[in-house]
Amino acid sequence: MAGLFMLAGCGSTPPTAFYTLSPLSASLPTAQTSASRSDVTIGVGPVTVPEFLDRPQIVTRTTANRLDVDEFHRWGGSLQEDFA
Repeated sequence: MAGLFMLAGCGSTPPTAFYTLSPLSASLPTAQTSASRSDVTIGVGPVTVPEFLDRPQIVTRTTANRLDVDEFHRWGGSLQEDFA
């Protein structure tokens, strides 16, 4: 029985991977219209993250009513702040 506990203690866990969100590259083409003006700015906000996503672990919706929380895939920073 003691050997079983020792083997369980020697098990390894997968390494944790960290992810961040990056803004789109400025070199990507943008849609142009005939009324394009360089002095027009459009803002979107505020952007909020639902509570079930506001955690370090990456959350994946697997069905309409099920979420999986991955302990070994995590956000490198605050998801809410990465959207800001």
